[in-house]
Amino acid sequence: MSMAGAKVVVKILDGTTEKVIAGQKGATLNRSAEPIETTSKSSGGYKTFITGFKEWSVDCDGIYVADDAALAKLKTAFVDGEAVTIVLHNEATNEKEQGQVLITDFPMEAPFDDALTYSMTLQGSGPLVSSKAQA
Repeated sequence: MSMAGAKVVVKILDGTTEKVIAGQKGATLNRSAEPIETTSKSSGGYKTFITGFKEWSVDCDGIYVADDAALAKLKTAFVDGEAVTIVLHNEATNEKEQGQVLITDFPMEAPFDDALTYSMTLQGSGPLVSSKAQA
């Protein structure tokens, strides 16, 4: 089943409340695993690997909304170097993925002839946990 990307939103966990980051346009979930080479003389002339450490991050961008509480919390966390918990919520399937992140990149673009925008890189710290959201 195909799904619209517009149904996936990035939220920040503020206490027990999930707050959508306003103005979102795009979000990309990046996941990778570090390969560990296990090649030996008995590998038949081919390199062999096992999976090592995994990591994940989210790249997010959108239109800047000046009075958005979630964006303000992210700006404070960036300045203070503090981790926050984010939730990627697929509203079409009601599935969620949640984890702690550090904001490692947070540019704002103010072009002469367009809207003020933000983008950010949210570097996962620890696992990204999947769950089915409560209806």
